[in-house]
Amino acid sequence: MSIYLTIVHNNDTKITKLRKGKVTISIPYKLGKKEKAENIAVYFIDKKGNIKKISGSVYNSKKKTLTFTTKSLSHFAVGHKNK
Repeated sequence: MSIYLTIVHNNDTKITKLRKGKVTISIPYKLGKKEKAENIAVYFIDKKGNIKKISGSVYNSKKKTLTFTTKSLSHFAVGHKNK
């Protein structure tokens, strides 16, 4: 599982909350030899370490990116979907 921290700046100001907004994020990700695109998902990790799958994440095999939309900026993980 790969972990990512999202940080957004507006000039010199760090943006930590989106209020009512959303952001679409694309993460570069190369599938492993035994991984299938349909089994890869993005997970949100909250401040307490709880993990929640983000629905609607999509892997683009041409661009080798995993794209998802979220209402928060935090830690995210890329891993296999739970069946």
